[in-house]
Amino acid sequence: MMSNLSGGFATKAAKTDQYLSGGADVGSQRWMNWGGLLLTALLAFTLLAGRSTAANWLGQLPAAAPNGQAPLVLAPAAQAVPNRYLVVLRSDRVFAAGAAGKAMQAEQMLGATVHQVYQHALTGYAATLSDQAVQTLRKDADVA
Repeated sequence: MMSNLSGGFATKAAKTDQYLSGGADVGSQRWMNWGGLLLTALLAFTLLAGRSTAANWLGQLPAAAPNGQAPLVLAPAAQAVPNRYLVVLRSDRVFAAGAAGKAMQAEQMLGATVHQVYQHALTGYAATLSDQAVQTLRKDADVA
C-alpha cells in the first residue's frame, strides 16, 4: 500500500545515521519511536474528534488494484503534500531490517528522496516520489 502523506517530519541526521551504521542507532531509534507515537496520537485524535480525514482513507483500504498493482490511497487534496508518499512493504516478503535496503534502492533506481524508514509499527518508508516512480513501485511485489 502506498499513501500520500498529509505532512510529516524526519531528520537528515537520523537517515544518515541509519544508512551509515547499517541500522538504527539509539538517536534515530528514539526518533522512530517518537514518530510512531506521534502518528498513533494523531490518528487517535482524528478518530475521537469525529473528523473523517485520516479515518476515512485509512479505514477503507483496497486489497489490491484489479491489475495486480499495489493500491494507491491518496489523502484529501486539501491536506496532501505533493509527491510525498508512505510506501508500505509486505511483511511476508520484506523483514523490518530490509526496509532500509528497499528505501536505498528507491533512491538509487527511482530518484526518490527518502525522509524516514519505518521498521516497527509497519515496514516501509516515507519518500518524495515522481509519478513514474509511484507507478514503478506499485508493480513491485514487495509493496503491500
